[in-house]
Amino acid sequence: LGDGHDPFDLIELSQEILTEDPARLLDEMHAISLTGNRRVVHIRDASDKLTKLLEPLTQAPVSGQAFVVIEANDLSPRSSLRLSFEKPENLAAIACYNDEGASLVNLIRDEITKAGYAIERDALGFMAENCGSNRMLTLQEIEKLLTYMGDTKTIQLGDVQQIVGDTSAQVFEEMMYAVTEGNLEAIDRMLHQLYHSGEHPPVILMRLSRHFQKILYCRGKFDQNKDLKAALDGMRPPVFFKYKDRFATCVRNWTLAKLSAALDVLAKADRQAKTTGLDADVTCRMALFKLGQLARRPA
Repeated sequence: LGDGHDPFDLIELSQEILTEDPARLLDEMHAISLTGNRRVVHIRDASDKLTKLLEPLTQAPVSGQAFVVIEANDLSPRSSLRLSFEKPENLAAIACYNDEGASLVNLIRDEITKAGYAIERDALGFMAENCGSNRMLTLQEIEKLLTYMGDTKTIQLGDVQQIVGDTSAQVFEEMMYAVTEGNLEAIDRMLHQLYHSGEHPPVILMRLSRHFQKILYCRGKFDQNKDLKAALDGMRPPVFFKYKDRFATCVRNWTLAKLSAALDVLAKADRQAKTTGLDADVTCRMALFKLGQLARRPA
């Protein structure tokens, strides 16, 4: 649209709006701009439920017709919505991948190095664990951290713990502990917040799997030497002090057998969300509630 565009040339719609008023899409597509510019219709939160309704887009565009951009969460290769955009010549499906795992670590390290700073390994690990998958928010966190560092060129763990406070990361932490503590009401509330902030089910399942793997590692050390403090102190990156007591409780309450069952639930949910065409949001939610119920069982 360019700078200074007419706000009426950008129309924001959601799946909920189109479900309630299916005719709205064609109305907006063929409406004439008051400025003579080509309008843009942006549809958010799309899923396979919209495939049938979006069929008019597969037809040859009419002169002056609005440019339509559809934004969706993770869609499996079998997704009807994804397939409907991959085949026609006048449509395109563009994959946008989340920053996670090694790619997130590399992004943080590269941006910090580019700015002339160095970051210690445990500080880098902590920052990667506590940044969400949204690249823009991650870059904002890096900028905030570098501003805090000033002329001090080596970033240590304490610096990152002092500064990094991505809201989605905090919600992630609370959600993960709600799951491992069996707080079903909090699971529902936190999951709603994560979906609302744009987090995707595969990312949620991946981060929760990492959380359980850390508990599994610590529980294994605890079972070997019966010294929980030593097991906690040996964690790398270390458990954030704010959650250390809750993490210790999780280690006590989750046996190796329960942890193995939890990781199986997460692996199955991840496969279903990516390959079966089932609603990924629903699959993720069901898995988290199943884990919450597992958490309530006696150790």
